[in-house]
Amino acid sequence: MSLPPLHQLATFVAVVDAGSFDAAARELGITGSAVSQRVRGLEVLLGRGLLQRTTPVEVTTAGGRLLPYARRLVELAGDAAVQVRGGAEAGPGVLRIAVNADSLATWFMDAIVTYPGRDAVVFDLERSDETRTAAALTAGRVAAAVTTQAEPAHGCTAVRLGCLRYLCVASPTFVERHGIVAGDAGVAPALVDAPYVEFDADDTLQRDFLTRWTGLAPRGARHRIPGPGAFGRAVEAGLGWGLLPEAQARAAEQRGALVILTDDAAVEVPLHWQAWQLAPAALVDFGSWVRRVAESRLGSRR
Repeated sequence: MSLPPLHQLATFVAVVDAGSFDAAARELGITGSAVSQRVRGLEVLLGRGLLQRTTPVEVTTAGGRLLPYARRLVELAGDAAVQVRGGAEAGPGVLRIAVNADSLATWFMDAIVTYPGRDAVVFDLERSDETRTAAALTAGRVAAAVTTQAEPAHGCTAVRLGCLRYLCVASPTFVERHGIVAGDAGVAPALVDAPYVEFDADDTLQRDFLTRWTGLAPRGARHRIPGPGAFGRAVEAGLGWGLLPEAQARAAEQRGALVILTDDAAVEVPLHWQAWQLAPAALVDFGSWVRRVAESRLGSRR
């Protein structure tokens, strides 16, 4: 079988990223018919349908298998052009990274804004639960991920970053309303029937924490508040108790907005940096910077 032409693979990736043939045509600076011809030519060559012509387009099973390899080949070809022509002429490289919301809110943005090479790259972040970011890597949507998954995905490397530490907190009004005394042995039983806040349907942090601590699952009203800012605000407003990254919890405690209910039952979530083994130079360089920032910002690397 003939090898797929790079321009066809690049067009296929562009359509997936843009969500439609017309949007991909605008991104690539070619006509919509040219985009259709390239994708159709790739499908004929491989003998499989790759895209469902819906709005937005959806990859087929075969397209999903192709996407991770197509993206790597296209980005490595772009990296080769950068090395030959020089970064200024070739334009900025795109770093597609999946990262969990709490990392984004606490330490990962520091890695971005302090990265010495940030003017030479474009960041394209996908936010997801830390247990699901590796799925974006496997699916080919991103080239790197901050994830709890220690086992490297196929074709990737994995490096431990450290632990994101969470503390159980509630507002002063919530504590008073439910008769809770921070640090007291009665905290755990009181939380079982008290309302609590979780991030979304994928967030099991609060439930797992209470079950490990008390042996009981929470029975109180459950509020789902997506978005780290909105989540923290909901807890500060007394909607329920919840777990916040330690840095956020300590800062809120200092300004009197939250009470740390216990220091003895903190939750440590181990994080790893997974990235393609064959990665563009910009991603390799940024990955090194991420590990450096994580070493100074996260907890134990054991």
